[in-house]
Amino acid sequence: MFKIVTTAMALEGGRVTMASHFDASEPLVVNGHRIRDDHGKWRVLSVPEVFAFSSNIGTAQMAEAAGGPEVQIPFLKSLGLLDRPDLSIPETRQPLVPARWPPITSATVSYGHGIAVAPLQFAEAVAALVGDGVFRRSQMVRRGDVAVDGGTDVVNVATAGDGGAADPVDGVRLISEKTARDLRWLMWLTVEHGTGTHARTAGYLVGGKTGTADKPFENQRGYKPGAVIASFVGTFPVHDPRYVVMVSLDEPQGNDDTLGYRYGGWTVAPAVRRIIDRLGPVMGIAPTDPEIAMELERRLKVHPTVNGRTRREEEGYEAVSLAR
Repeated sequence: MFKIVTTAMALEGGRVTMASHFDASEPLVVNGHRIRDDHGKWRVLSVPEVFAFSSNIGTAQMAEAAGGPEVQIPFLKSLGLLDRPDLSIPETRQPLVPARWPPITSATVSYGHGIAVAPLQFAEAVAALVGDGVFRRSQMVRRGDVAVDGGTDVVNVATAGDGGAADPVDGVRLISEKTARDLRWLMWLTVEHGTGTHARTAGYLVGGKTGTADKPFENQRGYKPGAVIASFVGTFPVHDPRYVVMVSLDEPQGNDDTLGYRYGGWTVAPAVRRIIDRLGPVMGIAPTDPEIAMELERRLKVHPTVNGRTRREEEGYEAVSLAR
């Protein structure tokens, strides 16, 4: 899911555009380490394909093209992802961040490895990036304050719409409206044609991003064999976001419904879809106008291409620039 952050950073800096391409035909070697793709296409990928197909190779190259650590570290910090969450509860902790930031660290952090942040922190960052590009702190509110029946329990709310509190970082613009709009389109593409198709709903256009990370041991170095943390973050309605929904599963197991896969797109995206299906009507959000879907599709150019490994023909995706 960290690819959302890296893509926003790269597009905002201007060194990468929606028309850029990156060679993912071979594993990427950085400081002697090989970076591979779980959903490899083994060919040159457009930026929409890097995002929708969740290419580690393409994302790492994108981070380098954007300026590497000198750009990456300040951008992550501007989103609050390198600092302890600022919440009105004591149950917070400092994110796990690299002590050093050589090129291999920049590459792996670009797609979410080697760094760990609280789920609410990440949802807060996504809300800023896919909303209007302005950062707003999450607030602790009572259930009655968000029109949820029953009790006065405290819940966390990180919305993509208007908000704001007294925290001094509130209201700071992190990315332009154009970058935010491009990011929403990429998240829509991921759900419609990429790794997040199981998050599609009948009534709402959803944008999202999958995430599957190896699970580290708690008290020793290295990763737990065969164990992953699978996640999915979605926003809806994607053309005019009102909510961000993020779900993570600790050590999911594949079954018949997921064809044995543990990836976030198979195990977590369906849960996000069910949440959105129930949340939308409760919060009074009208179903998405079909014309909106047609407008998003008009920005997509589909062309035939060939998978570099299987040599089979498949669909390739490019973004079309439309006059606004």
